[in-house]
Amino acid sequence: MIHILTELKRIYKEKSRQIDGIKQKDQIALANLYHDDPKNKEVYLSELVVRYWNIPSKAVYQNLNIFSEEDAYEWYIEAVLGVLEERPWTNTSSSLYKDPKAFEKAINVRFFCIKTNWFQASNRHKRKLLHDSISLDKCIEEYDDFTFHNSLVDDTDILTSEIHKDLIIRFFQEKNYLLTIIIDLIANQINIDKVSDIESLSVMVRKYLKKALSSYVATFTKEYGLPKDEVVEAYYKIYNISDKRLKTSVNYYISKLKLLLLQEGLTC
Repeated sequence: MIHILTELKRIYKEKSRQIDGIKQKDQIALANLYHDDPKNKEVYLSELVVRYWNIPSKAVYQNLNIFSEEDAYEWYIEAVLGVLEERPWTNTSSSLYKDPKAFEKAINVRFFCIKTNWFQASNRHKRKLLHDSISLDKCIEEYDDFTFHNSLVDDTDILTSEIHKDLIIRFFQEKNYLLTIIIDLIANQINIDKVSDIESLSVMVRKYLKKALSSYVATFTKEYGLPKDEVVEAYYKIYNISDKRLKTSVNYYISKLKLLLLQEGLTC
């Protein structure tokens, strides 16, 4: 049986071949040509879609039997078209302004947002059914709208989005160690289908933080090119703080991360 994503990719590939040398154009040039050359906009769109096809295909692989290939494809196309419409690389107030990889980073984040919203809607629906079976007279519980997870995104073994890598390196250099590890855990460890609200996300982050696996420290160090001694020291400082303080700190930094992404125009 031909997988849907495979067949769709083949169609987009064929379309993208209509312009010679299109593969040599960088992502921003293609995104701009999509607007500047309306006669061939579908060709430029096809090349952009094919170029980052790993986003939906990896999401499907990492979340087997949770959502369909059709879902992943629809989210991906919605993300691509949304970014082409917004063009954050032209927005002086965006952190992606003039970033040569702005298109890739933006669709990664937008795809994550769309997928997260799908999961939260699904979780709310399940809770509604369960709640209604218990009591039809009570109001449906409202859940916090923020979860931050990623199966976003490039072909590296661990890191799934360059935007996360940029944030982690930046905050680590600023010695904001807890925030850097929270971002990495959310990007690479937390299962989105188990997150229902900000509290459940916080619980999962703290659970991983307390594992204190040496393999995690080694992987973190290698992936982000950070000084091993400093990473080890930072991790074990976090590991040894009290549970009460850790909970307060994790909740604070998750909220701070949400605000940061909103300020930089990286949320949906």
